[in-house]
Amino acid sequence: MNAYSKLPPAFLPLFAAYPVLFIAGANPGQAQFTTVLAVVLAAVAAAALAWLALRPIAASAQSAAIAVVGLVAMFFGYGYFANWLDAFVGSLLLGDFETPNLLDLVPQSRFYVAIAWGVVALALTALVARSNWTQKPGLSQALSIAAAVLVAITAFQIGSAQLRSARAQPMQAEREGTASDVEDAAGGHDVYFIVLGGYARQDVLDKY
Repeated sequence: MNAYSKLPPAFLPLFAAYPVLFIAGANPGQAQFTTVLAVVLAAVAAAALAWLALRPIAASAQSAAIAVVGLVAMFFGYGYFANWLDAFVGSLLLGDFETPNLLDLVPQSRFYVAIAWGVVALALTALVARSNWTQKPGLSQALSIAAAVLVAITAFQIGSAQLRSARAQPMQAEREGTASDVEDAAGGHDVYFIVLGGYARQDVLDKY
């Protein structure tokens, strides 16, 4: 690949879009297609801008693209890291009974953790962009194939979920109509069944 290429490698937009598609595929029915598409386009545009910003200091266009892929991974991986850190600090039991997690004792501690994570991400991005190993021949093609496979698998999952949802809608409408007929015949009592989708840890429940 030409070191002064005006276009990023093909794997960059694919890897930028993949985390958004993965989240949408893991949570079917939680977001409309237009919303997912808008976020995908925003992620790809942000990755392209980051690639352009790195080009002056990068060893090559391929190096800049690989560095941006790492930055995308750090960005979308922060939530997992923050959850792990919170659970790890809580498991140390260094606080008292009411506040076993020391992060709760430091004001805005999680904000500082996010800032530190961002600084590390930017430093690693610059380091990767200037490295020589990212210019190996065939690396761009291998990354493009891997990214295409990941996006294709996720797109298939999203499409399958949409198809199942479309098939289930007529059956759901029929069940709702039958339930409505039964309620009308029985007097139409309103019944609310509340299912909690998630709840806090035992120590958080005890505190709040």
